[in-house]
Amino acid sequence: MTPSSEKNRGYVRLLIILTFARARSIQLIPYLPNKYSMDKTRRNLLMAGAVASIYTVYHFTIGNVLENSLPTPSPITSPKKWGAMLKRFKEQQFDLKKDKFYQEYLNKDIETVNSSVNEYVQYTADHPLDVWQTPFETLYLRTGDCEDYSILKMYLLQTGRVLILKSNIKELVDHAVLDINKVILDNRTNILLNYHDLRFYTVDFIGDHLRTA
Repeated sequence: MTPSSEKNRGYVRLLIILTFARARSIQLIPYLPNKYSMDKTRRNLLMAGAVASIYTVYHFTIGNVLENSLPTPSPITSPKKWGAMLKRFKEQQFDLKKDKFYQEYLNKDIETVNSSVNEYVQYTADHPLDVWQTPFETLYLRTGDCEDYSILKMYLLQTGRVLILKSNIKELVDHAVLDINKVILDNRTNILLNYHDLRFYTVDFIGDHLRTA
């Protein structure tokens, strides 16, 4: 089950609960002790109904659009770092038959690969040159930052594209994730995300074409 379908089920359950609670409260109105309590209850029910209606409309219209829309790309920055990584990747020759992690997780499902790489690789902040590691280098070092996690996951899954993200708000730092058909793999969580979770970022660069062939 995808994150979006599971989230939709949660919203539907919430809507059913709110509708039931509202209907049950209306049944109790005639038994309230005085007119003030009755008017106050009706007012609260109207407010609750309005909130539930707005929330439902948001989720099934605007919310779904946000979840399925990639953040607007900014002017693409020079892909020198990506190009340098690809060049080393093509030049490097590693006997991956001896790498147990690679053999175990190559072409596994995305949820398994996401959580396994997140746990296997130790996060380290970039050095001043911010060199993007090849998947071989990350497997060997077992350290890396967000780009390195994403590149390794793409290589193991043999699909997807790395999104280099620029933060639109000062509370967040720039980031990188792997996008596979609108499902986002992030080194900061083992939960699969969607485009709505990237709403505070702008896509600065998209990297792909990293395959074994």
